[in-house]
Amino acid sequence: MTVVDSPALTSRDRAIGRMLLDGYAVREIAEPVPLHIRNAPTRLMKELDYGKGYKYAHDESEGIADMDCLPASLSGKTYYQPTSRGFEETIRKRLADWKEARKKHGE
Repeated sequence: MTVVDSPALTSRDRAIGRMLLDGYAVREIAEPVPLHIRNAPTRLMKELDYGKGYKYAHDESEGIADMDCLPASLSGKTYYQPTSRGFEETIRKRLADWKEARKKHGE
């Protein structure tokens, strides 16, 4: 699910606002894309470790890859914070389950 798909406009809009603020900060310091999620179509890029350590979620036992894809300054950030009302409660639970599975998978 992407932020744009979220059912509650207020939570979605707050998440987008937080992402935009962080996006401006990242652009100011111009952090590079992490090496492990870069494509490596050439031998040189492979030698420079592009794509090294990439985990494809569909190949993982639980379908969840314990891998951070954000630049270092955004690592661990949570943007969408669903409420405990309506369908957002379902989303909140699903996100918590994925987080727990990622933690368990990373051990």
